[in-house]
Amino acid sequence: MCIYHNWCFDLTGKMLSAAFERGVRGKGGMASTFRKDEHGLQVLRTHRIRGLVFGTLNETTLPFEDYVGQGHIDTSIASAAGR
Repeated sequence: MCIYHNWCFDLTGKMLSAAFERGVRGKGGMASTFRKDEHGLQVLRTHRIRGLVFGTLNETTLPFEDYVGQGHIDTSIASAAGR
C-alpha cells in the first residue's frame, strides 16, 4: 500500500484499489478512463550477493555479472567484510 496515495497492490504488483476511486458523495474520483490494470507497479530486476541487494528498473541493463564483471564484486565485498 502506498501510504501517501492509499493505492493498494497485490504481491505481483497488480493494482487492487485506489482511494476515492469513485469520489465521495458524488464528487471527485478518478476519470472514467482510469483503468487499474494500467497502473501496476514497475518490475525491479534484482541480484543478491552476501546479503546486499542490487536492483535496476532498466530492462536493457546487462545482467549483473556482465555489468560489474564476473566475480569482481563478490571478491571486493568479501575482502571489505574481512572474509
